[in-house]
Amino acid sequence: MIVCSLGCAVLFTLGGCRKPELSTVASVEASAEPSLSQSTSPPSSPAPQLNYEFTAEPKYKSEPFYCKIAIGPDREKIFVTAVDFLDQIVYVDLNANGDLTEEGEWFELVEGSTFQDTRYFSAIIPEVQQGEDLHTNLKIKYGKTGNEVKGVFSMQLWGWDESTTDADLVTLKLSRQVADIPLIHFNGPLTMGTYRTVTEMPRGSDFVFYSLVGTPGSDGGTLTAIANNNIPDDAHPMVEFEFPNIDSQKPVIKVKSFLNVRC
Repeated sequence: MIVCSLGCAVLFTLGGCRKPELSTVASVEASAEPSLSQSTSPPSSPAPQLNYEFTAEPKYKSEPFYCKIAIGPDREKIFVTAVDFLDQIVYVDLNANGDLTEEGEWFELVEGSTFQDTRYFSAIIPEVQQGEDLHTNLKIKYGKTGNEVKGVFSMQLWGWDESTTDADLVTLKLSRQVADIPLIHFNGPLTMGTYRTVTEMPRGSDFVFYSLVGTPGSDGGTLTAIANNNIPDDAHPMVEFEFPNIDSQKPVIKVKSFLNVRC
């Protein structure tokens, strides 16, 4: 049995910083062989057009890890965060002028629990201004394992209901190299993605397929997904699975289903 869950699953495009026009009928084809080798990660957004240049950086106590955040359909606002774990500070270039030393642009990093070899930290940036729009509660969670750091980002966007954009479902690997800073994209053009990469679908077993709608980042791994309450109740996209036939001379077996369950 295949259960198709609509975590957020409909194909449409965001036309501005406000809520998008939503189409209520869409389809996506997904290959679902018993053993899958391909990745189901969302496609990447084009590389950022703006080369971010620092005009000033603080004196870090440890080598920082960087992440770039874009907001808006055309990435109208792009700014950088830099986290210093030894000093337990997150620097956020909120006015996007390249200066990370300005007053009001550093925030306390709070250390949380440790699980196995990973230490967890978090920070909250109360407000992010984008033109006339004021976004709130940019939450950043870090997981540090040795010299590798991954980040999880969420933010309450102006004009959307409740907490509407969330990169929780896929973590982003941060960079120590300015030239390779990864980008996550909030409130951008929307596309369909999947939650939990499909690796196999054993015959005779139950299978749950989760789908999301959001904006992919430049690294090809992140998807800032919008919340269910922003998807029309009557939006039920169709997904088609293809299974190899036990008889290789016969056509593949196709199964269609609608994403009619909300997480």
